[in-house]
Amino acid sequence: PNATPLVLFHGYGSGTGIFYAVLPGLTEMWKGNVYVVDLLGCGLSTRKPWTLGFGSDADLNKTEEYFCDAIEEWRKNIGIEKMVLAGHSMGGYITTVYCEKYSSSIEKLLLLSPVGIPDPDKNIKERLKNAPWYFRMSFSMWESGYSPMALPGTWHLLGMHGNARFNNASWTTKELLRNYFYY
Repeated sequence: PNATPLVLFHGYGSGTGIFYAVLPGLTEMWKGNVYVVDLLGCGLSTRKPWTLGFGSDADLNKTEEYFCDAIEEWRKNIGIEKMVLAGHSMGGYITTVYCEKYSSSIEKLLLLSPVGIPDPDKNIKERLKNAPWYFRMSFSMWESGYSPMALPGTWHLLGMHGNARFNNASWTTKELLRNYFYY
């Protein structure tokens, strides 16, 4: 009961369910509690209206604060003094920013295939002029706040993704995974 808890955060377009196959092993091997937490707007978490802008109109500092302050509030509400924090993909980016702001709450940071976000390309619109129409349309939609999860046909695409990524995986139920990602 006195061991440091392990807290896991998922990546973009995902949620806590992405860790379901590894949780039995983690909880068996980890000496402390294991928590898997949905980032705001993902999985079964709160979905407040987004007011911080989209694409290049978004304020990066306020966006980072939005996610990191929510993690800190969760930590305090659970009563965790120190934790080992693990972030996968975009969750790695967010947990790194959290560690910079709230370092006294962290014993260790584990980055699981983390992703970084580069500085905005000032010439992106110029470079896109010669790109195929579907790249220009996708970029325009992204800048307007649309994500791949909001497009028609997402249900079908998620099924194809699950079948391709977990082709022969006996440990996963692909239909449940597709439902999880979609809903």
